Amino acid sequence: MLTHLKEQPFTMLVKDIEQESRLMRAMFSTLDIRLLRESRTPLHFVSEASHALPRKILAAVDLSRPEDQFQGFNDRIINEALKLAMQCQAQVEILYAYDLTSMQTDAENLGRSAFVFGSNVAERLHEAQSDAFRQLAARNGIDPESCHMIMGDPTKVLSAFCRDHGTDIVVMGRVHHRGLAKYIGSTVERVLYKMPSSVLVITPDAPVA
Repeated sequence: MLTHLKEQPFTMLVKDIEQESRLMRAMFSTLDIRLLRESRTPLHFVSEASHALPRKILAAVDLSRPEDQFQGFNDRIINEALKLAMQCQAQVEILYAYDLTSMQTDAENLGRSAFVFGSNVAERLHEAQSDAFRQLAARNGIDPESCHMIMGDPTKVLSAFCRDHGTDIVVMGRVHHRGLAKYIGSTVERVLYKMPSSVLVITPDAPVA
């Protein structure tokens, strides 16, 4: 399958999520994980479908590290969700799982003191992230009522939100890493087998449909 995806310019791959045990996933890289790591074709992983057509679509964005983001990638994630919603007459919401702990760890790894993340700095950082999130939603025409910025681990926040809100499809971004980062994995890899909904994954260099 990976060979075909590399040789043919497919618009999208749609497949069921492989229901492997946690032990098997720890010992071997499943086809789903290999697709996430190696394919740049948009991937639609189908879980249990509650509706013939999706009624609720969630765009999961990430503004945590602007310097690492591809220009306009969050906008593209939202745009893909809006295009899908237009075809299915579905509702679109956007979610930013704001992980302050991860940001603190990054700062400490760069040699900065832990006190940098005191209450005042954390509050200013939260305000800056909130402002960036509001601007992202506004320029894509998303109503404030459909925007959710929740602090916490992205994997837990995403799975809980989808379960509580009856989300049918989550649109997420995946950036291909090299070296150690490739093997550490990404939010998409960690969340794939925990989601109660289907997952549509795109990359910055994926072909535009």
